[in-house]
Amino acid sequence: MADAGSRAWSPDHKLYALQRSLTALGLVLREHAIASTTSTKYRAHWNQWVKFSTFMKWSPWLTKAVDDSDKISMFVIFCWRYGWNGYGNQYDTIRLKVYAIRLYHRSHAGIELQVSPSFNVLLRGIHRVSDPVQKKQPIRPAYLRLLYRRLDLAQPRSRLLWGSILLAYFFLLRRSGYLRDGHQMLFSDKEGNRSPSRTAVAVAIGLTGSKNDQYGRGAWRTMHASGDSILCPKEALQNILSARKELNR
Repeated sequence: MADAGSRAWSPDHKLYALQRSLTALGLVLREHAIASTTSTKYRAHWNQWVKFSTFMKWSPWLTKAVDDSDKISMFVIFCWRYGWNGYGNQYDTIRLKVYAIRLYHRSHAGIELQVSPSFNVLLRGIHRVSDPVQKKQPIRPAYLRLLYRRLDLAQPRSRLLWGSILLAYFFLLRRSGYLRDGHQMLFSDKEGNRSPSRTAVAVAIGLTGSKNDQYGRGAWRTMHASGDSILCPKEALQNILSARKELNR
């Protein structure tokens, strides 16, 4: 005779719907554990692992510790030698792909993957033979002024480019942060309220799903006018909005 606990989880029991609802909410909460832009990157890495596993005729979901390390090792060597776009991956990229595999097992299968010491040695070897990270030089005001002199701001596309570069510079934005439609960029007064450009003292931009919005709630960043006639966030937004109006964007 079935006990009360087993009957509670049968499809015809009223608690079954609650279980399904809580499970679905759990999936949503796990998806919000990291920023959406990072989640998209991990999903792409996971899909590569799935394709590789399918090609090798094994399941992408791993369960046996020793066997798991061997399979991930083969994937890592493949990525280093061939990559996914016709050329091999460097150490940092491979490390992210391994983390994506572990993250998906942790969040979707409830498994904490363990790797063997030989796998860690393999990663260290890849690290040593990978090209050193080339740090990008910082963008300095002198470079921006030089760029400004080379642009024809009578052209709306040049103004759009210049304004986007300035906003990225002042707000430290990635591409996903400043390639937006303009609905989350506004002029504000000293109290932080929306205002016309002629009376504004600052620029505010809304960030959703970016590195600056780690919890996915939407974040606003404000930058006051610099007073510089060239390097100023207020002038940057004016250039963007006027250019988009002329370009009907």
